[in-house]
Formats: sequence, structure tokens, C-alpha cells
Amino acid sequence: MASKNAFYKLKGLDVKPLSNRVSLVIIAIVSILLYANTFTHDFAFDDVAVVTQNTFVKNGINGIPDILTTGSWDGFKPKRAMKIYRPFQLVVFAVQYEFFRMNAGPYHIFHVLSYALLNCLIFILLKAFWKDKFPYLPLLITLIFTIHPIHTDVVANIKGSADLFAMLFGILAFLMVFSYIKKQKLIYIILGCLSFLISLSSKETAITYLAIIPLAIYYFTKLKVKKIAIYTLPYVLITVAYLGVRTIVLSGGNAMAMTINKYSNSILYSETLSQHIGTRLYGLGKNLQLMFFPHPLKTSYLHQDIPILEATDFGALSVLFIYIILAIIAIKYLTKKSILIFGIVYFLITISLFSNTIVMMPSIVSERWLLIPSLGFCIVIGVLFYKAITIKPDWRSFLNSNLVPVLAFVMLFGLFSFQTIDRNRDWKNDFALFKADSKTAPNNHMNLRNYGTELMKLSDKDSIRKGIKYLKRATEIAPKRFGTNNNIALAYIKLNELDNAIEAYKKELELNPRNKAKVINRLWSVYNKKGVELMNTSKVAKVRQSINYFKNASDINDLDLTSKLKSLHNLGKAHYLLTDLKTAINTYKAIYKAKPDKYDSVFTLGLIYNRDKQYQNALNILLSLQNIEGYKDTKKYKKEVYQAYKGLGQIELAAKYIGN
Repeated sequence: MASKNAFYKLKGLDVKPLSNRVSLVIIAIVSILLYANTFTHDFAFDDVAVVTQNTFVKNGINGIPDILTTGSWDGFKPKRAMKIYRPFQLVVFAVQYEFFRMNAGPYHIFHVLSYALLNCLIFILLKAFWKDKFPYLPLLITLIFTIHPIHTDVVANIKGSADLFAMLFGILAFLMVFSYIKKQKLIYIILGCLSFLISLSSKETAITYLAIIPLAIYYFTKLKVKKIAIYTLPYVLITVAYLGVRTIVLSGGNAMAMTINKYSNSILYSETLSQHIGTRLYGLGKNLQLMFFPHPLKTSYLHQDIPILEATDFGALSVLFIYIILAIIAIKYLTKKSILIFGIVYFLITISLFSNTIVMMPSIVSERWLLIPSLGFCIVIGVLFYKAITIKPDWRSFLNSNLVPVLAFVMLFGLFSFQTIDRNRDWKNDFALFKADSKTAPNNHMNLRNYGTELMKLSDKDSIRKGIKYLKRATEIAPKRFGTNNNIALAYIKLNELDNAIEAYKKELELNPRNKAKVINRLWSVYNKKGVELMNTSKVAKVRQSINYFKNASDINDLDLTSKLKSLHNLGKAHYLLTDLKTAINTYKAIYKAKPDKYDSVFTLGLIYNRDKQYQNALNILLSLQNIEGYKDTKKYKKEVYQAYKGLGQIELAAKYIGN
């Protein structure tokens, strides 16, 4: 019986533990030291959505009413308006912006201090779970959690505060529950409900705590099921209230409706039920692998990183086997109230939301999603370390008897800490991040596009050409993904290779119906720019070439009238320079018919009529200009009127314009 119980029981150290104060100082120092190299970092990656390009946040405190009453995407890209309501994160950023504007340093410092606070709260919660029964276990688990490299995606990236606040205030809500159980004071229920509301308002994934809170009460108190339900009820009501407000603000809808696509979620590439199951299992396996072996780390895991598996593939079956074993262990020993089993159940519950079975997620794997589930993993690893040691009366004999587990922990601490600090460097800015990720995920089209875009922003031609190579590689991997060809075109424009830019815009126009108007205007602009460039050389051959560019510009479907007329104006001018007066006249007549008050084009029509000796037509056109806004009685205008009258033989009228 004793050997059976040993599976789920833990021994306690019969030595004087570190005080809570010393433990908290250690945790805080480790947390800050690990991420201190982010203090000088800039904004990076998707910080644009929550700070640098969010109009509500950049209104500072005055933007808070808009933040509270609209979706969290509305201040960034209201037309895309993803159904997400996470106001607390944006409120915090709005307050920070009021004081620090676009100085990223204070944001990062606050972010790291928030992470240190989270780790301290985890330690306090674990102490509340076990009181003084396992004196060193809470510190051990908390340190493993603190150093885990998987958290860099949350802590080194300012936008990660959504996940960070969700967990921080979720843990605080936990603490308030246990404080109320111990002291029976209403204030703890109020503070707990407020904390949980903030947790949900930071990110909806905190909803899994509705299952974890009663589980923890069951495991670490002697309360009956009825009492547990009563203590959980306020959090259920808070969740219902939050979801109600969220529904009103967003008018319902799927929170991820605008972000789920097959480029980011490989499951959508699956064609059969077997592939759906196999790919989901691969995602669960990848999440578990990142817990044990967090390398290499990436900002995104797209379909190029996630293979499509059949349910019968060895990889899928292996993952299924592991999770079945974990589930069997959890169910078999659920009532034993083992810390080890609590860690397993905690992990399974919190990871379930990201399994793409309960709801479809925007991706199949994401490092920041693992922040909350990773605590369950760290509990399990901490317990296994703790169980592996043999208690001795002094440190020398303790180290001699526990050399293997101690070395294993030192190695884990060293490797995880190094990986965390090293990965932080990649988050310095967009350029450093995308450069690193283009190496770790060379077939990820998003990483290639992001790095190529950063390269094309540089001023030297070699970097721009290198950027084009990365962008073209991205289009080879994801040929139907819009946006990339637009960046290729912009790069070619910087190199003044306008023909290549035109071809890139044509491809973009085929793929990007959502931004069709913008792409059309950019394509027109390049056509026009190239045409003007050729026409201004005044060389006959090049002027002839310019005609095709102006024609192509004016013939673009859905082009606005103003742009079309500008191209026709240049087209007419090119024909005039080639002394093809008839074609030039017909071109300007088309402009006149479409917009008879376009002064420059109407005047040019009159001028060309004069050159073609159609003096009456010239005079009619020129005199009509006096009724057009923008008319000026200039020497140039008088000269053309004089020429028309003279050509008609009306010398007296012509004389009125001579010498003026």
C-alpha cells in the first residue's frame, strides 16, 4: 500500500525553509534579470495593433471611453474589426501613452515588472495551496515557470500583456478565493470577482479558470462539493456578465472570424476527417514538445511549419497515446488529491482551449497561448524533481546523495535561462525579430515576407534587392497570399525599376480584392510615373514608349475619373510632342467631354487646335475658359487667343491681345 501511495504523495523537507520574503526577492530578481535586456527594445511585431497604430490608445486617457465601448481591433483596423473585446490591456496602454508617448522603454520595464509580479503571485498561491507542508516545492515550481523560454513571446513582446494580465489577475482571483475560505470576509469575494473580470477583460482564454478554481478548492481544502459550487458561483456570474457586455459591444459573432484562414491554421488544409484529427493531434504534440524542448522559438507557426497528418500516422498516434496516458493517470488518481495529478489536470484543462476542438483558433500552435498551461507543466516537473531528492541533515551530504537531480536542475536552469535571454535579443525590433525567424522557419511565408519587408525599408540597394529575394520566396510558398506582391512593387519603386513594379502590382491586383482601390491607384501611379519619365526625355523613341504607359494607366478598370483624366492629359501631351496633332486633339476632346471645367486640359486643347490651324475651334475653346474656375488672364493665354483671332483674319480683335 505504501508503494502505491508513493506515486501520488510527496515528502516534505524536515529543514528550515527560506522565508517567504527571501523567496519572493529571489523570484523577483530572477524575473527581472532574465528580461532586463528587453528594457532598451523598441516596439515590435504586433505592437502596432495595440500601441503604435491604435488611434484609441494614442488618444491617451481621452481614448479610454472608445476602448471600453468598441472592439479591441477598432482602434487599429476598424474595417477588419475582429470580434475581440480585451479592453483592459488597451486601457493600460492608453494610460502609459499619456505619460511615455512612443518611448518603448517604459512599456517594456512595466511589462517585465508585471511578469515578476505574476511569478511572485504564483509562489504565494502555491504556498496557499500547501501551506508549510512542502516548504521548498513552491519556490522550485515558480523558478521553473519563471525561467521557461516559452514565455519570451509574452514577456519580450509588449502586446503579450493580454496573456500576461489574464494570468496575473486570474492567479489573483485564485488567491482571493483561498483568502475568503480562510478568513470569511466579503472583501475577498469582491476583490476576487474584480480580479477575474479584469482577467477576462484582458483575454478570453482566462475562462478556463472557471474549471481550475473549483478543482484547486477540491484538491487543497476539505470543503464539500456544495461549498465548492457556492464559492465558484460568483466567478460564473462574472463570466456571464462579461460575455453579455462583450456580446453587446461586438454585436455577437465569432471572436476569431476575421483571423482564421488556412495560411495560419493548417487544419483548414485537411481534406478528410482523418487529416482533421491527425493535424489536431500534431498541434497538441507540438505544444507539449515546446514545454519540454522550447527550441527553436518562432513568432508564428503557419501551415508550412505544421504537416498534414493522417490520424493513423505514427506522429499522430504517439501524441494520442501520450494524452491518453495522461488522462488515464489523471482520472485514476483524481480523488487522491495529489499535487502531481493536479498539475496534469491543470495542463489538460487549460491546453484544451487551444486544441482546435472546442473552438477553431486562428492558429494551430502559438507560444503565447502556452503561458497559462505551462504552470501545470512546471508543477509536474517540479514535483518530479522534488520526489527524486533524498533528504539529508546537512548540505554536503544532501548534495552527495542527490548529485544527479541537482545537476539536472542546474542544467535545466542554465539552459532555460540562456535560451530566454538569447531569444529576448531577437525581440529588439522588427528587423532583428524577422531576421531571426527567417532562419528558424525558412519555409514560413509570413516570416520571409516580414524580413523581406524590413530589408526593403533600408536605403542601400543591396539590402533592397535582398529583400525582394525574400519577398519572392514568400510568393513561391504562398502564391495566392495577397500583400506580398505589393511590397515587392514598393521595393522596385525604390530601385526605380518601374516595369518590375508594374508587374508586381498586376499580380497583387489579381490576388487582393479587399484592397483593390489602393492597388489600382498604386498601379496607375507607377504607369504614370514611368510614362512621364520617358516623355520628359524629349527623345522621339522614348516619347513613343511613354504612350503605352499612359494608355495602360487610363485603361485600368475601376480607375477613378480624376486619375483617368490625368493619364489622358499626359497621353495627349505625348502625341502633341510627336506632332500627331489629330490624335492629340481627339484625346483632349475626350477629356473635355468628360470634364469641361478641367482648365489645364481645356487650355491645351485650344493650343493644339491653333497648332493644327483649326482657329475657330481654338477660339471657342479658349474663350470658354473665362467661365472656368482657375482662369487667369496670363500672357500665355492671351498669346493663344491672339493666334486664333489672327488665323481667322480678325486683326482688330487680335490686336486687343497683342503686346499684353
